[in-house]
Amino acid sequence: MKTNPTTLFLAFMLLTLLIVGGYLLLSDPFAGTAQKGVHQFSQPQSQNQGAMVFYLQKCASCHGARGEGKGGNPSLQNTPFTEAQIQEIIKNGRGEMPAFPELSPEELKQLSRLIKQF
Repeated sequence: MKTNPTTLFLAFMLLTLLIVGGYLLLSDPFAGTAQKGVHQFSQPQSQNQGAMVFYLQKCASCHGARGEGKGGNPSLQNTPFTEAQIQEIIKNGRGEMPAFPELSPEELKQLSRLIKQF
């Protein structure tokens, strides 16, 4: 049985993506960065949560990696919607966009903030 080189390459790339993605999910790049006497916020971890939802779970496949729009799906860059409106659209869907009611309030909040930054 011959193995196609393209198949081997794709399998290698998938394995690499899984390893890197797993590392990013399990590591905390902001650990140990807090200074003494400075109030420590959980914002970096929360921002990571919004980015993980966008890039790995929901949005990037339809809206592009930078929210630029993809395959006829609208751009999310410079959106006129408020964060609250974005959260409603994500939670309930709109037009051809499906609803994502399973996202937690914190995920919705961080995801809407990420989209407003595009």
